[in-house]
Amino acid sequence: MIGRFIKVKRAVLKALIDVKCDIQINEVEWSILEDIYENLDVMKVTVEAVCREDATLLSADAAMIFALKKLETRNTLLSKELHASLSKRIKQRRLPVASLMQYVHNPATYFEENEYDADVYPRLPNDCLQEMVLGLLKYDSAAQSFTCNDVNDLPTDDSQNEVGSNSSLSNKELINQQISKIIFDDTRRVGIGNLSTSKEDLLTLLKVEMLLFENGGDRGQLLSKAYRWIRSIKPTSVESERAFSAAGILCNKLRTSLSDKTINCLSFLRTYFQQQKNCK
Repeated sequence: MIGRFIKVKRAVLKALIDVKCDIQINEVEWSILEDIYENLDVMKVTVEAVCREDATLLSADAAMIFALKKLETRNTLLSKELHASLSKRIKQRRLPVASLMQYVHNPATYFEENEYDADVYPRLPNDCLQEMVLGLLKYDSAAQSFTCNDVNDLPTDDSQNEVGSNSSLSNKELINQQISKIIFDDTRRVGIGNLSTSKEDLLTLLKVEMLLFENGGDRGQLLSKAYRWIRSIKPTSVESERAFSAAGILCNKLRTSLSDKTINCLSFLRTYFQQQKNCK
């Protein structure tokens, strides 16, 4: 609503003159409205990026960093307050597994100097990372014998690695480019083969894999398995809420009288037409 009001600024001023209204909007008030709109637009595109269907912990971190940078660049009273509030919220809500996700995706980027407070995006020591990976492995009944498949199934088109610096791009386009760069930046191969070992040797193997990985080697089998698991973690509960929302729409008194096949067809068609609508 604020954005539309700003777009018709001249028409509003002319209308106030035509009706001889005593209330006039001065430039200070217009600048405040524009500041509110610009800051809220940053938060809007950030929330949309975090709630995307293909969102991961990695893309969520990219979206949050984008928001922090944009708010810091604006350097207004409102943007400073939003920046401080967002940083505080990230400290409270960000889980250590997000740091592990950054590490197994690209250790070189993970160990780079952090431009933000270490409390916001901390770099965990290797022993903590190893403990988390082993904690994931112990829940898998096939951890002692498995074949690691290639997890880098995403295309590595160089055209998607380029992040545009065109200032005319909207916040939504910029944040999508930031996320695409991070997702498609990893071109490391994954070791393929069978692993058969005792539980006592997993820590030793993991340390060797991490050492090789940090020095430019491929992601090992243990790290690859952890990477696949962590990629399945959603940064928000939006996907779960979508499932409950769809159930509420379809599972009413009328539709529950239909056959299961009909319900499945209705669900499919609803999803299809929603996707077609979003593509337009």
